[in-house]
Amino acid sequence: VAHAYYNTTATTGLSAFGTGSTSTVGATGLSRLQMADPASYVDFNFTATPGASGNHWVTIGANGAVNGAGGTLPMLSSEYSTSIRSAHQLQLMALDLGAHYTLARDIQAAATGSGKDVWDASGFVPVGSSSAQFAGGLDGAGHTVYGLTINRSGQDRVGLFGEVAVGG
Repeated sequence: VAHAYYNTTATTGLSAFGTGSTSTVGATGLSRLQMADPASYVDFNFTATPGASGNHWVTIGANGAVNGAGGTLPMLSSEYSTSIRSAHQLQLMALDLGAHYTLARDIQAAATGSGKDVWDASGFVPVGSSSAQFAGGLDGAGHTVYGLTINRSGQDRVGLFGEVAVGG
């Protein structure tokens, strides 16, 4: 195993990497905070290009910045789509703040509040900020987003969208 990582915060007491393995050789244990920082990864390709194919990763930082630290764990950039079918794709709207998105189905977003998946206890990172406003559009197409959790007390501009530009 080379360039593999595991979450030491989520796997407290892990003495082996993988089922039946007796060694962590080639796997690096990172805390949840380290895993949310692209600088922690060796030989991972991080990109800000929406939908980049291949082994390209992206994080959404706590401040909403693409490939920023302290927000989500890495997601494959190839998950990005303007036709939203998952909570990951909803979060990845941050990759293109000027695009027009459509919900392709109801989005069950309970994972955003579980402290599991790619989100921590703070939940979903609002799309758009005062320095980079959301200028695109989101058409619900009769669908709903439910179970979305955002727990960012003491922070302004909190919601599915952090800040929306005029015309957005």
